Amino acid sequence: MSKDIYDKVTAAESLSSMSPTRSGQVYSESTNKAKVSYDIFIGDEISIEGFLSMGKVVLENGGTTKPAFLIYTLVKAYKTLAKEEPTMRTHATREIALLRKPKAMAETLPTPQRVEWIDAINKEMSSPVDKEVYEVRLRKLPVGRRLIPTKLVLKIKLASDGNKARCVVAGYRHTAGLYYDPEGVYSPVAEPTALRLVLAISSALTLNIDHLDIKTAFLNGEILENEQFFSPPHGFRVPDGMGWLIKKGLYGPHQSGAIWAKTFRAWMHKNYPQYVEAGNERCVYVMRESGELAPISLDELRGLKIEKN
Repeated sequence: MSKDIYDKVTAAESLSSMSPTRSGQVYSESTNKAKVSYDIFIGDEISIEGFLSMGKVVLENGGTTKPAFLIYTLVKAYKTLAKEEPTMRTHATREIALLRKPKAMAETLPTPQRVEWIDAINKEMSSPVDKEVYEVRLRKLPVGRRLIPTKLVLKIKLASDGNKARCVVAGYRHTAGLYYDPEGVYSPVAEPTALRLVLAISSALTLNIDHLDIKTAFLNGEILENEQFFSPPHGFRVPDGMGWLIKKGLYGPHQSGAIWAKTFRAWMHKNYPQYVEAGNERCVYVMRESGELAPISLDELRGLKIEKN
């Protein structure tokens, strides 16, 4: 870097309440907008009006640009087009609507992706039916309770095949103590140290590591108490006076994580009793074997008694 360029950059870096970046742009910490920018080859100050800045925060681990930044860039480009070319305003408005995720199912019907959205919605709404999450029954709401609505959350998925729809419950309408136990909303997760330990042991012993993803996991959680009635999302009707009597978990309620954790733990104890929790780590299950490959319990060998709960 020449002395002239160095002096200009140094002067810019000394501006109050501003922090430099490697690209030569200087940002205000309060507004996060570039105030000064220099050509890195000749050192002249240049105008960056109309340009978007790109840094580490918009890059994936592999160096590719995050889809959200691409969508944001395209939206900005179409807005500029609509402003500078009034005849293109209708086209730009339509393209921006396609880039932004719809807020309701009705917004997806006029779009070219209508068939994709309908497929995503049908796929999502078939999951509660297949897993028997609810029953359509006559509403019998206890005193003080009301019918809780559900809605479809729609999202454009650029990194996977097709769009995504999720049926969620308006959990913010649930009152603690009336709809759920405020002491029972926890959801245990594995400690990072426990995960690193498992990986280290597997590496040291040359063990194979596999993984799986349980799709719609919360829909497998069994609700054994506190009956609740929900209304289906807009576009899905039930007869008058009827509602969804929830038998399993859904996304949105405060207690969904705890319900799924209890269901999975009970399933492990019933179907694989040889696997036990690793001490206080409730998300790591361990099976110990003898030389004859028979399950053994070190606690019993040592004369220890561990509380089951």
